[in-house]
Amino acid sequence: MGTDTSDPPRGARSEMEGLALPGGGAGGRVKPIKRRADEEYARRCFARFLEGRTGGRGSTWRVGEDPPDFRLLVGDSEFVVEVTSVVERIPCGGGEITDPLVEAVQLAFVETVRQLAGARSVQTGLFLLDLDGIPVDKKERQGALARARDYMGRWSQAIRGEREDILNDSSAVWAIEKWPAEEFSVESILSSSPRGKWAGEIREELPRFVRIAMEEKTRKLAHLDGPRVLLLVDRYRLAESREWRAALPQDLVAAFHTVARVHGACECEVLSTMEPAWLPPKAGA
Repeated sequence: MGTDTSDPPRGARSEMEGLALPGGGAGGRVKPIKRRADEEYARRCFARFLEGRTGGRGSTWRVGEDPPDFRLLVGDSEFVVEVTSVVERIPCGGGEITDPLVEAVQLAFVETVRQLAGARSVQTGLFLLDLDGIPVDKKERQGALARARDYMGRWSQAIRGEREDILNDSSAVWAIEKWPAEEFSVESILSSSPRGKWAGEIREELPRFVRIAMEEKTRKLAHLDGPRVLLLVDRYRLAESREWRAALPQDLVAAFHTVARVHGACECEVLSTMEPAWLPPKAGA
């Protein structure tokens, strides 16, 4: 894979970084909706976007038949709305796994360390686990757990402990460190890759991840009539707006009335649309 070293790598994310949802009610009349968290998050982001463009007038949401996730009425037009996540796919054991699976393995390790610390009656201090990537071999995770157990035993009475690697190979770099704190806790910083990513890597891999997500939804919605809105939940989190726009596969964009990226604190960015009023303002306008 070619890389571009002109920009610094883009960083990791904390275990506590979640999807922020604004207060309810944005976007017109909304019936109670029970959907997956990412679907509801995306709906609220797009509803808030529409409210900003229409003043909240004339938009009504209802749960779809799965597919679609939702149906949206704006004025006299009804839209089919589908939500999907764009996730990183990480090489692992000759195949690929998705970023949420990496995070699930990491969080399970963090919880196991918490339980070990509780069993040892550790009373004070913040133990910070810095987990980048995951090891391919389960035995390596077991070895990391044994080294974490040993670390907590050695530093349990100290105010602060030195940072130590508990795993370091080509697929994962895991470390533990103790910080001063009056109450005991185990916290973590998680990253799907054992290193940062250069801008060139992001520009190269993002189009593939977007295409995988859009191809799946194109097939899923093929039998449905009406204009389609595709909301892409950005779980990749490393790319900027210009990279997202460049990543859109034009052969698939034609199947959708609107494609929008939702990210961060309920931000909505329309990447492609047939509705001029939904387009972002031009620079200098």
